[in-house]
Amino acid sequence: METGVLRIDHRDPKCGFQISMSAGGESVERAWESSLSDEMPVVDSGFYSRLFWEGDAFVFECGSKGADETWSMLWRYELLESGQRLRAVEQMRGRGGDFDNTWIFKKR
Repeated sequence: METGVLRIDHRDPKCGFQISMSAGGESVERAWESSLSDEMPVVDSGFYSRLFWEGDAFVFECGSKGADETWSMLWRYELLESGQRLRAVEQMRGRGGDFDNTWIFKKR
């Protein structure tokens, strides 16, 4: 990743996420919203998502347990250096490849 901006708008129980990244001359932007929950609701297609606290880490988990496709993605967000940095650890499984990424974002 060459550049990246992550915005998290946390207003209990909802949380909005927006990420913009660029690497290799290509840009990616995504936005989504989730609500804090200890439950993991699954819709008819097999898709699931949940947002929860695990100690001091804010965790977003999503994936699919559908008949045609099984995959999972887990993001762990942790504040570092008295809130001046955010560590985002991503774990992806399925969809033709497994990978792990760690990003550090500086507070603006």
